[in-house]
Amino acid sequence: MNSKQLSAAGIPYGPAMDEALRLLSASRKAAGLDDRRGWQDRRKHRAKKGKVTDTGAEPIATDSSTTLASTDPANSASERNPSQGGVAEDIPAAATSATDASPDMALDPPATLALVLQALGAKPSDYEFHPVYSKLARLIIGQPDLVREEPVPWRQWGGPLEPESVAQMRHACRLPVAVCGALMPDAHVGYGLPIGGVLATQGAVIPYAVGVDIACRMKLTVLDLPVSHLERRRDRLRRAIEEETRFGMGASFSQRRQHAVMDRDWSVSSVTQSLKDKAWAQLGTSGSGNHFVEFGVLTLHECVNGLEPGEYLALLSHSGSRGTGASVCQYYSKLATELCPGLPSNMRRLAWLDLKSEAGQEYWAAMNLMGDYAAAN
Repeated sequence: MNSKQLSAAGIPYGPAMDEALRLLSASRKAAGLDDRRGWQDRRKHRAKKGKVTDTGAEPIATDSSTTLASTDPANSASERNPSQGGVAEDIPAAATSATDASPDMALDPPATLALVLQALGAKPSDYEFHPVYSKLARLIIGQPDLVREEPVPWRQWGGPLEPESVAQMRHACRLPVAVCGALMPDAHVGYGLPIGGVLATQGAVIPYAVGVDIACRMKLTVLDLPVSHLERRRDRLRRAIEEETRFGMGASFSQRRQHAVMDRDWSVSSVTQSLKDKAWAQLGTSGSGNHFVEFGVLTLHECVNGLEPGEYLALLSHSGSRGTGASVCQYYSKLATELCPGLPSNMRRLAWLDLKSEAGQEYWAAMNLMGDYAAAN
C-alpha cells in the first residue's frame, strides 16, 4: 500500500506508518496469519471485567511524533506507566464499520489493509492481545513490547529440574529490566520467579520476585545448655516453644512483645502504617505453612564462628514477616501489574516498579522494614 492509498483512506503517512506497516507484515507472518479465537476470547474476558467499551471511535490524524491512546478505560492515563508516554484524550465518534469489520480480516488487498489500519487507529486497545496486530496496536498506544526476544544470560546449577521452574526463569530473564539470572539446584515453581531463582535487575524491583512472605528465613541458635537436655528435659523445652511462639494462620500474642524494630518509622508506606498494630501483635510468632521451631543437636566437625568441634544443643526456626509482609507484597504487586499492562499473561507476576518512582521508593522502604521485622520474628 502506498502513500496515496493511505491518504485516500484518511490515514496519515510518514516514518511512523512505515514502521507500522513493517510490523504489521512481520506480525502476520510470525502468527501464521490468523489465530483469532484466542485474542477474541481474551477481549471477551476483559469485557466481562468491564475493561473494554465500544466507543465508536474514528482515527485521529497524527504525525510521527504523536502517540495515540484510546478512550478504553484499560488504557487510561491513570493505568499506564507515565514513563511509557502516550496521550489520553476523547476520540470523536464515527468509523464503526471499520472497527466491526477488522476482526475477521485475513486478506491483503489495499482496501482491507486500510480498514485494518483504520480500526487500529480508532481503538488500538481492542487489539493489544491480537496474535497479528498486537505489536502495531501497542506501537500506536505508546506501549512498547515489554519482553525481550531472547533472555539475558543466566545459569542453572544442578538438575534435572522441573521444566516449569526452568521456563519461569527463562521468562524472567526476558524482562527489559533483567541483567542476569541464576537457578539453584533446589528450584521449584513459584509466583512469577521460581523459588530458588535469582534475578539481577537494573533500576527496578519486582515485588513478587522478592516474595509474598518478605524476608522469610531460617535461624540457628546454639544454646549454652547440655545436649542431654533433649532427653532429660524434653517437656521443659516443649513448653518453651509453646509459650514463646504461636503457630497457625493469624496467630498472635495478646500481650505485646518488645523489640527495637517496633520503634522504627512504620509510616514509610500506607500499608505498614495501617498494619503496625497487627505486626506488633504477631511479633515473635511463627504462623503457618512450612514455618517451624525445633530443638536438636548440632554437630560440628571443625571450628565455626569460634565454636570448637563437637555437639551442641541448638534451636532451629523458620519464620518471616507474617501477615504484614504478605499485605505489602500484595499491594505493591497489584500496583506493579497496573503499571506494566503490556506483559504477557504468563509473566504478569513479574511486573516491576521503577526504583526512581515514588511507588518504587515506597515499596523499597517497606520491603526493608519487613526484612528487619522478619529478623526480629
